Amino acid sequence: MIDLAPEEVITEVEMSCDGKAWIFLEGETDLVFFRSRLNERDLKFFVAGNRDNVLMILKNLLASRKHFIGIIDRDYDDYLQREHELTHLVVTESRDMENMFFSGEVLQRVMEEFASRQKTPSTVGGRLDVHHVRDVIYKISTKIGKLRICNDKYRWGISFKDMDYDKFILRKQLDFDADAFLKHLNGKNNGKISITEHMWQKALNECFEGDLNRSDRISHGHDLMNILCISLKCFFGNCKTLDKDTLESIFRLGYSGEELYSNPMWRKILDILKLRNKFS
Repeated sequence: MIDLAPEEVITEVEMSCDGKAWIFLEGETDLVFFRSRLNERDLKFFVAGNRDNVLMILKNLLASRKHFIGIIDRDYDDYLQREHELTHLVVTESRDMENMFFSGEVLQRVMEEFASRQKTPSTVGGRLDVHHVRDVIYKISTKIGKLRICNDKYRWGISFKDMDYDKFILRKQLDFDADAFLKHLNGKNNGKISITEHMWQKALNECFEGDLNRSDRISHGHDLMNILCISLKCFFGNCKTLDKDTLESIFRLGYSGEELYSNPMWRKILDILKLRNKFS
């Protein structure tokens, strides 16, 4: 990985002459995942810090004849009608990488390892019912996701940073306490904005069609992983010491190559990298 500021890496790319392709990523966890799946000897990775920096770098390299690609989360661009006309940009199929993992077969392996068979429903074939698990988790995470979408759409200015999910997720019932959620969020945004019941209901009543109504597009990956982690401590399991970061790491490691290679995101990555010779 190259240790430079986003502005500096643009000059570095322009001056490079070793023929290697550059891959620009949002964060360190993206680096961990993609570096393990791609041949680093032929690539240079750069962690830009956030999606805006990745986009800024790509826009500044539009006229470049160098080899490069940027990978970012889809985020809520579809809901906000934001489009990025950048040839060398790859966007996740789900809202983010966590949703991609959660929607995949790796959830079955995670549940088999950490869930309790006495607490988790099974299918007729005897396997733990991950479809039920997804439904339960998504039922909660999509509510928070809708508020996040409205926050971006209407520019309410709500900060969701460092939320304590134990304040509003009821462990024993794995239920969502909306009043406690709003109280917690208002406490974190004290002096900035007051989230009213009207705003909350407006978010819940948002209706989406087609792909916009997909749970893996509405839900935020941080919400998903935190709720799943809490569920494995009591409702679905007994893993009292399991933490979100460890759980996310397990998902990254467990996401199979077979699933990744059939993912539209991966196919586009390969398609772009195959175009390298056209820019030589």
